[in-house]
Amino acid sequence: MEGESQGSEETGMRYCSECGARLGDDDRFCQNCGHEREDWGATVVDGVAPAPAAVPQAPVTMPTQPIPLPENSPAGASDGSSMAGTVPGAGGGTVVAAPAGGRDRLKTGIIAAVAVLAVLVMVLAMTFIPPTRMWMARTFGFADGGAASSAESSASSGSAKTGSSGSDDSLTVEVCEKAPKIDLRSFDTEGSNLVVKVRITQSCGSKSSLRLDDDATRITLTDADGAVFADALFDFSGDPVTAKSGSSANATIVYLPSQYWFVPSETSSGSGARTISVSCKLGQESSGSADSSGSSGSSSGSSGSDSDGLSGSDSSDEQEREDAAKAAIERQIAHDKPRASTFLTTFTNQLSSKNYGMYAEGHTWNYQQIWQQYLELKLKHPKILLVWSGDWPTYQKTGTTMYYVMLSGEAFSNESDAWNWCDAQGYEFKDCIVVDLS
Repeated sequence: MEGESQGSEETGMRYCSECGARLGDDDRFCQNCGHEREDWGATVVDGVAPAPAAVPQAPVTMPTQPIPLPENSPAGASDGSSMAGTVPGAGGGTVVAAPAGGRDRLKTGIIAAVAVLAVLVMVLAMTFIPPTRMWMARTFGFADGGAASSAESSASSGSAKTGSSGSDDSLTVEVCEKAPKIDLRSFDTEGSNLVVKVRITQSCGSKSSLRLDDDATRITLTDADGAVFADALFDFSGDPVTAKSGSSANATIVYLPSQYWFVPSETSSGSGARTISVSCKLGQESSGSADSSGSSGSSSGSSGSDSDGLSGSDSSDEQEREDAAKAAIERQIAHDKPRASTFLTTFTNQLSSKNYGMYAEGHTWNYQQIWQQYLELKLKHPKILLVWSGDWPTYQKTGTTMYYVMLSGEAFSNESDAWNWCDAQGYEFKDCIVVDLS
């Protein structure tokens, strides 16, 4: 052969003048070393392309021994990128065929660029789209150190987890720390106590749960005019009232005689019927704390059922209780006055007469004590009436017009029958006096 990339005149084959590798008829570049054929584009005569005349070439002697593989192309590559072949012609030497490295390198570069772009998109999504960041963290198991993670951590701190079938168990629900909302279900007396059944709901929104465990919860019953009907402190720390988010709990609370100022049977129906609402303050908001000696029983709030109930203790504000008792006395006098007028023509029994600041029976009477005596007599004699002596002629005649008088409410046509009633009830003469209000 003579000249670069010359072919065998006998066979029409061509070989690279640089490395001696066989060239195909359509190969512009050597597949082994990448050298360009200088006779590319020349006119082929009888199957042989002449070498360029302008550049004389030194004769090329084909090696008689195998040409070693390039160091960067290991022999026996499994991907078939390099293959050994025998070059026919002078000496019958063997050479290495050109690897398909150019196309593979291009493919590898495209794949690498796509991978880098995908990673960049993921980083941007995690940085600027919190929901995507949380999904990526849960899907691929890596820690989410972004703002969403901080928000979830702060939300779960000091929170109680609640779960239900078919819901996300990882959902955290905060325990409401505010005073709950309390709705009145019913009230009645048991003995001398007032038993109130209520429904308790947290006041922080639908995503919060209820846990009332305050040891000095002040629960107050008032009417539409703001008059206090009942007021006491309750200790729920021993038996907290709880409910899941979106739910309420029922509870029973008990007011002692010194803690309520109305007659339930007269307030729930008839002319004395009133609308009563309930307000609640926790220990830090209410005045004082519950006296443990005045509390007993269970609130039964956890299961939502009622039992004996949780007894309250007196509020520490004595003046408020005095004002409530005085207002209750005045309401009761107004309530009983129409029925008391029937005793202008018939007889009844006077069971007590007291005045504020009066010393009798070993102590000085205040409004709270007068009201409590009325409740005690009401329990014993359901028809009892409370009147103001100054409203009735019989007391006006004697000048005793400044007393709260309690009448049995029993009607008698004559004095004898009225006295007999006193004896039958076991009263002494000084504690049961026959009167008419005329």
